[in-house]
Amino acid sequence: MKHLALQEELKQTKQRLLELESRVSGEEVIVIREITREEAKQEIQQLFKSGRTLYYSDIARELQLDLELVVDICNELQESGVVEVDVGVS
Repeated sequence: MKHLALQEELKQTKQRLLELESRVSGEEVIVIREITREEAKQEIQQLFKSGRTLYYSDIARELQLDLELVVDICNELQESGVVEVDVGVS
């Protein structure tokens, strides 16, 4: 009985792995825009006004900005109290 349960779990795990591999295999190309730091900061602030939960990668993808720049600006905005960052663990 336990053997059959393990076989079924393994089958489900293999199927899930195949699904995940198919999602990851498609490469995404993001064109990075060249804008000033101040313009990027304004656009990021505007995006936060939407009230959505945003991750650095979401911001970088949506605004077509360099991820390192996004992280730096978000840290600056957090330190100045303009935005709040949730560092809770799920």
